[in-house]
Amino acid sequence: MILFAFVILAYFTCRAMIALITILRARLLAKLSSNIVHDLRVSVFEHIHAMSVSFTNDHKVGDLISRVSNDTNRVKNFIQSEGTECINQFLTLLAVAIYLFFINWKMALIVIVPAPLIVLLMRAFHRKTRKIYRRLWRLSGKCSAVLQDILSGIRVVKTFGTEEKEIERYKAVCSSYKNLCIGNEVFWNTIQPLIRILTTFSHLALMLAGGMYILRGRMDAGTLVQFTTYASMIYGPINYMISLPRSIADAVAAAARVFDILDNEPKVRDAEQPKEPELRGRIEYRDVYFGYKSYQGVLENISFTVKSGEMIGLVGHSGSGKSTMINLLLRFYDPDSGQILIDGVDLREIPQHYLRSRIGVVLQETFLFSGSIFENVIYSKPDATREEVIRACKLANAHDFIMKMDDAYDTWIGTGGKGLSGGERQRISLARAILKDPKILILDEATSAVDTRTELHIQKALEQLSHGRTTFNIAHRLSTLRNADRLIVIENGNLVEMGTHAEIYALEGVYYRLYQIQKEALKMRGLEEK
Repeated sequence: MILFAFVILAYFTCRAMIALITILRARLLAKLSSNIVHDLRVSVFEHIHAMSVSFTNDHKVGDLISRVSNDTNRVKNFIQSEGTECINQFLTLLAVAIYLFFINWKMALIVIVPAPLIVLLMRAFHRKTRKIYRRLWRLSGKCSAVLQDILSGIRVVKTFGTEEKEIERYKAVCSSYKNLCIGNEVFWNTIQPLIRILTTFSHLALMLAGGMYILRGRMDAGTLVQFTTYASMIYGPINYMISLPRSIADAVAAAARVFDILDNEPKVRDAEQPKEPELRGRIEYRDVYFGYKSYQGVLENISFTVKSGEMIGLVGHSGSGKSTMINLLLRFYDPDSGQILIDGVDLREIPQHYLRSRIGVVLQETFLFSGSIFENVIYSKPDATREEVIRACKLANAHDFIMKMDDAYDTWIGTGGKGLSGGERQRISLARAILKDPKILILDEATSAVDTRTELHIQKALEQLSHGRTTFNIAHRLSTLRNADRLIVIENGNLVEMGTHAEIYALEGVYYRLYQIQKEALKMRGLEEK
């Protein structure tokens, strides 16, 4: 009875220790896996920011979101659930196998025979499994990309009444994903039961061998029961091995999509020994050639010099290369040949962050973040005071409409500036650039979304803002560029004319024709160009 009580106490102690270790393991794994996925997500997000603009142009936003969120989460789940379970099952298999060999090595061989056969079969299916899960995760990312694309343009969808078309487009992508999922489940739910037959045969062979040993008096029934009990503990890990390749393939496919981003190298890199000159705004383009595709030039042999504080108007047809010139100045891309210099220093030698922090940009397509108006304006200069923000908004002709709102500068706006008109968004964007107080100012159709009256106010503000700064102004409304110090006319990627409004107008060339076309268009609308 004392021995029996001791065994019961020992059993209880073991179970208590198992429960305690399980709790500690779960807490440790939860912390470890969460830290890993956090570091992975942050690393991927940081790497996306470090990549060149061409990388984000080549990838759908929804697909990148899926990789940062869903794929990293799948890696976490594998580490948290499968990682330790794999170790547990392997140790169980090893320990029980050793004990079975100790009891009866011949019968032990019968038990473990299926293991190498299962490994060989799983290796045979490895390539097919990997392909299935890569396609699954690729389609999952495509589903996210299509959904994000449709929801982002929902106003356009409703405007053109194409809801049914977009629903069908999303259904088609989801249908492909569904069919692949069904095929995957059918494959695994067919293969796994067939493979488990091997363990069933092994168990039957074990019972047959054990029965023969008993009949011959070489083993008693108790030993056989003990042996089969331990043998059943091996079948658990063996069956786990059958389903493990599926989990591994799933996690590897997710990890591959994540590391596909991390393995990409930015095309635009900072110099190993960068320079941070005090920028005054003298800009020089020297024989610049660039193409988004190396064999298809967008800009060819562009050469000109801009003095510090000079205002330059960029003129040309849509697609002529005006925005590309600005993208090169911001160093979103590097020229294929030639140089761009600021105050005599090659842009490639200036750190990207340092360069862009000293250039103010107002784009035609404005973007405002979800937050208050004050937070959106202060985005360009986080340490600015409220008085500085108000002054910038007054210069951008935005203060009056902001004060009419319920919460004035604390008014909350949605992502992209929802709740504001196009002109209001553009004026807030302009205020953001003014607050930055940049040495170089870039205006890309900065007044395209405002009415004529508001445009006049903003033009006056821009004249004040441009004073003493090097300014590049792109505008299709050529009358807004009359006061520019010089105009640069781009056609088919070539600099064809340069000079003041009067000088190049007198040439009766490209600029003259553009001006006349616009003048006739204004007459047709009942407006006269002064």
